[in-house]
Amino acid sequence: MNLAKSAAIGALMSVVVPSGFQAASGQSIAFFRWNVTTLTPSSRISPSEVWTTGSRGVVKWTASGSGCSRHSTKIVTRKAGRCQIAVVVSATSTVEKISKSKTFNVVVPTTTPVASTTPVASTTPVASTTTQVLTCATGGTCVVGDTGPGGGTVFYVGSMPFGSGAAPNTSRALEFAPIGWGISSGCAAEGTSSSDPQCVWGVETNTFDFPDLIGIGDGFAQTSALIARDSTAGRAATASRAFGGGGKLDWYLPAKQELNELCKYARKQVTGYIATRCDGSGTLRLGFSSGIYWSSSTSGGGESVWSTDFSGAGQQNSGRSRSYYVRPIRAFTFSP
Repeated sequence: MNLAKSAAIGALMSVVVPSGFQAASGQSIAFFRWNVTTLTPSSRISPSEVWTTGSRGVVKWTASGSGCSRHSTKIVTRKAGRCQIAVVVSATSTVEKISKSKTFNVVVPTTTPVASTTPVASTTPVASTTTQVLTCATGGTCVVGDTGPGGGTVFYVGSMPFGSGAAPNTSRALEFAPIGWGISSGCAAEGTSSSDPQCVWGVETNTFDFPDLIGIGDGFAQTSALIARDSTAGRAATASRAFGGGGKLDWYLPAKQELNELCKYARKQVTGYIATRCDGSGTLRLGFSSGIYWSSSTSGGGESVWSTDFSGAGQQNSGRSRSYYVRPIRAFTFSP
């Protein structure tokens, strides 16, 4: 044997067979490699994804176990379990038969949290679509007992809009001034934090020629007319208009029917039906006095004035120079 041939044989004998390769009886070398270590559930997997073989022989395989089965040319996995795959590659003239098997776990793969990316530049803020719920004080629907726009308490809600002088034919409700309104009224007996002031309605010798307006909403015009005749501070009309609660300048001395409704509320009787007179039933609410209150409605063209006894004694005509209790009210509208 010459030296060149001897070197060639030596080189062939020094070939390293890669891991997983299987030497054949001839000079060809076939190999087999598993491509995965686990399988995912609920999948249809091609064999080429699971293993690779370099042999040209016929490949036969099976898939069985609690986690998989063979369906045509695919490995079908279920939710979880174990999958045993057996592969046989037939021998050829140059390659020996290859037999491989492996049991795989069928599991849900774990995922690596995605690293945060560069923050997206902020866009123009979208205007809020939150709808503000209106209260009685801010123009919403009102019921008796609510706080009105002037900071008083609603005591009358009309079934139809009514005129009030300040808001002709659009007013819907009446509110009364809160207790303590008359602490600086300037009346003969000023109010306190728990009682109303007592004021003179007008001087008996003054000449008055008033229409005898008594209805719901009439008090504003009557009060304005009275102030135009006698603007003396500390009178029933001037003290009522000067109150200004809630920043409102339309407070007034209630007309006869308005005062009757106020009396019914004060005695915890049902308001809203003007034909019903205030009587002695119920109990008087805190803040009201069990005595006579002035209205702005005159009788007999101004000779006398209507008043209401909140003790439940009813309505009566009184002389203008008497000092009776006063509680301002105001009319307002709301929607719907």
